[in-house]
Amino acid sequence: LVSRLIAEANLRGLHVPLFQGFNGRLKLSSQVINGKVIDYQQCRYNVLKRLTKVTDMSLAEVTKRYGTQSMRSGGATIVANNDIDSRLFQRHGGWRSTSARDGYVADSLEKRLTVTEALGY
Repeated sequence: LVSRLIAEANLRGLHVPLFQGFNGRLKLSSQVINGKVIDYQQCRYNVLKRLTKVTDMSLAEVTKRYGTQSMRSGGATIVANNDIDSRLFQRHGGWRSTSARDGYVADSLEKRLTVTEALGY
């Protein structure tokens, strides 16, 4: 879902933080929104509106099912399960501690089973 959202928003290849926290007002790159400062509600609406295109769901359905935090969690999970350096994606996401970062990551079953395999089971 995150990959389709990135493609829909034409963000592939841009060097901008994709799952950084949104605290108050954030000035995004001019490549993304023409240098305009947007507030949280505008950001949320834009993300959910694009999700309607990649999910074939109505805006009401998307709003019930998804939020910007679920997109942040999904992005962090994809990165963590693809062996990207945790320090780098912690910085990218703007998390100040590893416990804050780890709260957004859902480890895949395959990754969790590597612990069992390492124990010789």
